[in-house]
Amino acid sequence: MTGEAHWMDPLLMLLGGLGVVFMIWMGSRVELLRRRRRRLICPQIGKSVDCRLVQDTLTKDWLDVEQCSVFGPTQRVSCGKACLSTLNG
Repeated sequence: MTGEAHWMDPLLMLLGGLGVVFMIWMGSRVELLRRRRRRLICPQIGKSVDCRLVQDTLTKDWLDVEQCSVFGPTQRVSCGKACLSTLNG
C-alpha cells in the first residue's frame, strides 16, 4: 500500500490552503460594508425617520435601508428607498 495514495497529501494541503484563503477573503469582505443609524427626512412621506443604512466603505455610497421607523423594528422595508438617491446625491 505504500505510494498508492501519493496524490492525497498535496490535495489535502491545497484544500487547507484554499480554506485559509477563503476565510481571509470573507473576513476582509465583512469590513467593506458598514451599518449606520441615521435620522433623516423621508422624501416619500416628508417626516423625520430613524433608519439603519448600509454603506459601502470603499465608494462611500449608501446601498440599502435595513430598517426604518416607518415600518417598525421587525418589518422589512418595502418602499422605493428614495432616501438612498437623496443621500448619494
